[in-house]
Amino acid sequence: MSEIGQYIPIPYIVFLANAEGCVLDLICSSEKLESEMQQAGLCPGVNLGKSVSGLNAVSLSMEMNCMGIVRGEEHTDPAFEKWNCVCAPLFVDGSIQGYVDISFGVEQQIEFAIPFVQQLAENVTDKWMNQNIDLQKYRLDMSFGEYKLTAREKDVASLWLSEKSALHISSELGISEGSVRNVVKSIYFKMNVNDRWQFTKKLMH
Repeated sequence: MSEIGQYIPIPYIVFLANAEGCVLDLICSSEKLESEMQQAGLCPGVNLGKSVSGLNAVSLSMEMNCMGIVRGEEHTDPAFEKWNCVCAPLFVDGSIQGYVDISFGVEQQIEFAIPFVQQLAENVTDKWMNQNIDLQKYRLDMSFGEYKLTAREKDVASLWLSEKSALHISSELGISEGSVRNVVKSIYFKMNVNDRWQFTKKLMH
């Protein structure tokens, strides 16, 4: 948001909330707006779930499991009455890990925000994915399973994907270099690829 905020000509607030609707972070386009949010009690830790905060874009998105749009006076909390809000869930591997919401004045058209929030949600998810090692390992394991790799092939494939040499892999796994090359051939056959570049591209995709 710090990078792309300069291209948004109107005042805005962005909320990042976890799967339970608790605000993890918020970004305001100005210090004045940030001060207003603090006075209204909207800060990290506040729960925007329906049972706590009533109807808002985050709680609606939580209820519907899709994008939520709430305009001005439709909000239960008076602190949001001057705002139009659009919220998108953050999907990772089919489950919702959190929500991103952008809010702006009621006098502004809401249509522009819908594709913007969708793009923002994708960017947040990608960034989170890139920083979550456990999730990366889980996804990789799922991919290996799709190609029916054996336990030994998975071990070799993980190291091969990290651009380790056959010699390094043989040393780490306690097998001969020739065995490593044979395992790599078997992996390539199962994945229908011919070289490390194709192998890497298929897994990264």
